[in-house]
Amino acid sequence: MRTLIPAVLVLLVGCTSPEPTAPTAALAPVLNGSWVDQIVEQPERFSALAAGPARDGWIALHANDLHGAIQGFSGDDPESTLGRGRAQWDLSQLYFALADAGDLAWERSFATWSEKSAIPTGSALGYVAGLAALEQGDAEVAAAWFRLCSAARDPLVAQAATLVAATAPGQPISGDDLPPLVLRYNLHLAVRSSGDVAPLAMVIDQPLIIEIEPRPDGSELEREFYDPQLLRTMAIAYGVQAASTLGTDDPLVALGQAPADSLAALLFGPVAAGADLSAEAARANEAPRTLGASGPALAAMGLDSELPATDDADWARGQVRQLDTSLDAWAASAREGASPDALALLDELQLVRIFRSRVLLALGRKALLAEHPWQALALAQLALDLESSRGINHVNHPGLRAIIIEAQLRTGHTREALDAIQPLLDAYPALTGLDEVLGDLAILQGLDRYGDSKEN
Repeated sequence: MRTLIPAVLVLLVGCTSPEPTAPTAALAPVLNGSWVDQIVEQPERFSALAAGPARDGWIALHANDLHGAIQGFSGDDPESTLGRGRAQWDLSQLYFALADAGDLAWERSFATWSEKSAIPTGSALGYVAGLAALEQGDAEVAAAWFRLCSAARDPLVAQAATLVAATAPGQPISGDDLPPLVLRYNLHLAVRSSGDVAPLAMVIDQPLIIEIEPRPDGSELEREFYDPQLLRTMAIAYGVQAASTLGTDDPLVALGQAPADSLAALLFGPVAAGADLSAEAARANEAPRTLGASGPALAAMGLDSELPATDDADWARGQVRQLDTSLDAWAASAREGASPDALALLDELQLVRIFRSRVLLALGRKALLAEHPWQALALAQLALDLESSRGINHVNHPGLRAIIIEAQLRTGHTREALDAIQPLLDAYPALTGLDEVLGDLAILQGLDRYGDSKEN
């Protein structure tokens, strides 16, 4: 991951004047009072924040290294606590987005499998499909899949299906000598309650089930099925962590209650100003991933407050052009009276590009939740740093890839979704299962009704 902060800190930390920098001339209004504006007006505030005990956390957050940010914000000081809670909450929302993409991939994979090659007799696939249906809140479909497991080749799979089907969703299963699959089911519930993801570390990139099917010619076919509960468990767990860190059941409430001039509550985020954060947090409470998708700053930049009725990608491209025009005008005005320290931060940390990316991430999530995948895809793709489009960096938040994965699936482009997940795999091993399912789905969709690949 590309990290720009350390070099700038060498330049600024300890080198700024002890007296506050004089405010620059009046700027174009679109980002006045924003966290970007605060840094330009008073670069010593950023220097003090980044030189404090939370320094490693800010470096990681700037690079969109969310796991690293949680570790870097390890202190008990207010800035570290707020930064850690923000990183945990951001990671939670990322995993929720990936879980939604996973739900769609699993659902289409099982449906395509049934259509193209039929469910193998005695396979454990029905158990995994049942878990996936439960994750989507469809108990009736889950029960139908679990019933198929009565003929499972492995009696422990049949036993697990019976026990899970007989238990109310969200309730642990008790008893002696529970099969391993039920122990894993219970583990998910425990992690979702405690927020402690450590018990999943050893299995996070491993298949849930490996089954061996004997063939008529004496050979064996090995199948691997991954855990459809994993991504949502990670999402819920990091949400629990954020709530614990911030001391509230609703992390958005805590963020909204931060002081209006708190740079730590806003830095590198999608909400421009502290005055907007409280209202934005309340608005986004029912759809947390859309934090930053509205507010006075966006209206001042001429962006539409509502999505159009139709899924028009040209509308999304027009919004990006308007955003770029407004940000370019503000940046040009900001540079006129900025101090050398402010210019160093503005340029080297690429603050305007970061804000732009985070706004487009929020707008893309809003479009996807409104079932406008073409708009979401356009917004996310236009947000990417083209110089490093395959990696995670200060511009390329992993959430942009999550949008692209789901949008490509919804528009019928499975192989493009598979391509979009690749840059995330090293940083997020929990995505191994989704990667495998997308690959299987692409193959299944390439089969004709006789089971032969159309690509051969």
